Amino acid sequence: MARARRFLPMVIAFTLPLGFLGMLGVAAAALYLVLFPRTLAQAPRPAVLAGVPLALVTLVSTALAPTPNVGALLSAAGMAVLYTAGLAVMLAVATVGARDGLASAFVLGATVLAGSVLLDALLGWHRIPAGLFDSPDLHNWSAALMVLAWPLSLHLLLAKRKVWAGLSLLLLPSAVVASLSWSGLLGLTIAFPVYLLHPKGPIRGLVRAVGVLLLLAGATVGFVKLEPRLGLLGDVLSGRARIAAEGLELAKLRPVLGWGYSVGRLEPAFAREPLGRYYVDDLALPHFHDLYVQTLFETGVVGFAALALLLAALVAVQTGSWSAATLGAMAGLLTALGLDYSWHVASILLSFFLVAAIGTQATKESSG
Repeated sequence: MARARRFLPMVIAFTLPLGFLGMLGVAAAALYLVLFPRTLAQAPRPAVLAGVPLALVTLVSTALAPTPNVGALLSAAGMAVLYTAGLAVMLAVATVGARDGLASAFVLGATVLAGSVLLDALLGWHRIPAGLFDSPDLHNWSAALMVLAWPLSLHLLLAKRKVWAGLSLLLLPSAVVASLSWSGLLGLTIAFPVYLLHPKGPIRGLVRAVGVLLLLAGATVGFVKLEPRLGLLGDVLSGRARIAAEGLELAKLRPVLGWGYSVGRLEPAFAREPLGRYYVDDLALPHFHDLYVQTLFETGVVGFAALALLLAALVAVQTGSWSAATLGAMAGLLTALGLDYSWHVASILLSFFLVAAIGTQATKESSG
């Protein structure tokens, strides 16, 4: 069992970012919970409990929705499990395991995903390359995972002297550009300066100035690369803004607890209210493409406050040697989620929790 306790966290970290194969990481996390429940007590208690309010609000808001739905309740229950048990497992895995190893495994898994996206773009499997997610509609999901991994690869190279991470450092942003993901590119643009300016980061003085220049140059190249295929960024933001505006209008109608879990189930709200014509008739999308609007719509201001509490608690425990990279990764993903919603995907949410866990302070038992 001791070997499994050391090996299983690496399996979780490597498989979570593997696109649709990320469900293997979710299953491995569930197995870890069954085999080693006592290790959960070693995780930082405030962070472990931070997901409980959001879990409860998600369940209550869905149960009290105007049009109760068994499928929605089951989905809400699944999210509640991720906010509680899922978060606890990720924190426990990092508490009892070596953070360097977990970060390396996660970056390697994301690099495999990046390779699949680049191969997809090269061979033209999909109109919009998505790699292992195997659907052009899910290209932003691939980009979200690569945004999470990129600051970790940067830290592995600069602070941990892992030469192999240089390949990941190049492949991950290249694949984000190849995936034609505006949300991913904006996420990278935010992640890098957060890492660059963090006091615990390895970058100092002149190198920081050069880094800023490289950031501007890289972002410019990325924007130019994406523009012919997706149109001007302003057009993308304008479309997202129109969708978000309608989501906020509906959220105002049930401001306290919202409409309940609604990913893929927005029709009841639109059927009750004369809003959303542009959204339903022209786009027919399953959500509002924005974590923050979606949270307000589903769980109201109470749920939004619970989400803020969860994020604040995870930021507060970023005190370890990896905190510069993990805060950069978290900021990058939270930026990307403002343009595309993938928070409900178990492998992506657990990946976010894992990255946050890597940034916590190591105990004497865990090194790195």
